[in-house]
Amino acid sequence: MEKEKTEMADVQDLLREYRQEYDLQMPAIRKLAEALQKRRERLDALEKEIKTVVVAEGQSERGFGITVTYRSGYTRTSWNTEGLNGYAVAHPQILTFRKQTDVSPSVSMKVVE
Repeated sequence: MEKEKTEMADVQDLLREYRQEYDLQMPAIRKLAEALQKRRERLDALEKEIKTVVVAEGQSERGFGITVTYRSGYTRTSWNTEGLNGYAVAHPQILTFRKQTDVSPSVSMKVVE
């Protein structure tokens, strides 16, 4: 019983120490997190602007250790059941079940380090 009390006191001491360290460190951690969030938002805004320009230009770009890859848009066709392509040759009315999706152009960015 005495051993358990000693162990619990040790745990309480550790908890107290942890809480003191936590209270000491968290304001600085929160401040850093806020600064990082603002920087991330700035990077996101720049990335969005770059992608908009690249889509408008319709070509990939490279510079300053960054590769921006343009992929043109296209129409994606999918079927709701397997085998309808072959069946549609003899029965074109089945084409009403075909789904087509226009895929917008996309741009990806990669920073080469």
